[in-house]
Amino acid sequence: MTIFSIDIDGVLARKNVPQYIRACNEQLQLGIVEEDLVSLSHRQFLQHPQVRAFTEHVGADIAARKLGWVGYHPDVLLENLTISGALEGVQKCYAQAKELCYVTARFSPRELQNAAMQVATKSWLAAQGFPCADQITFCTCYEDKMRQLAHLCAYRNETVVHIDDSWKRLLLCTQQIPGSFLLAAFGAHKDEVIDCAHVLALPAWKHIDMLFHQLQERMFA
Repeated sequence: MTIFSIDIDGVLARKNVPQYIRACNEQLQLGIVEEDLVSLSHRQFLQHPQVRAFTEHVGADIAARKLGWVGYHPDVLLENLTISGALEGVQKCYAQAKELCYVTARFSPRELQNAAMQVATKSWLAAQGFPCADQITFCTCYEDKMRQLAHLCAYRNETVVHIDDSWKRLLLCTQQIPGSFLLAAFGAHKDEVIDCAHVLALPAWKHIDMLFHQLQERMFA
């Protein structure tokens, strides 16, 4: 039996850029007029004079951290958009395995902020129609994510296939990878993972059947 584990950011969810920019403007008090906000791309927003002034005032590292945290505000998370083909792909995974969970590194050291982020994450998954929306493991970092996945393999004694766009960062973790663990590299092509043990390519959700084929080949190899 196979258990599918799926990351959220960059695999299922992407920013609703206009809503994110508006939230940044309000929460960080940037003072950009509404008329300018509606037409800005994310790159244009970061280059806007008000954002550059904010960055110069607080420093590049603090500015990047504050802008990043706005993306994890519950109101922003609830407005995230679904990545093309994600819902259909996850439904296919569930039909194949009958067991599915989500493993994400969304975490805040602030207890109330962390709790609100978790509630918003579950609500968004459910609102988008993803199966098993309440089956989520929240991890503190990439190392913790690999530990949790290794524990899942050991505890269930089943093959775990984890789909993640940050697969390169996960491979750098020190956690020993169990033999029953496979990492589906979301956004990667076969030639990028050919030399990586335990890694399969999943260029996009429209290629999910290709992933199933690779899994079958491994099972009967």
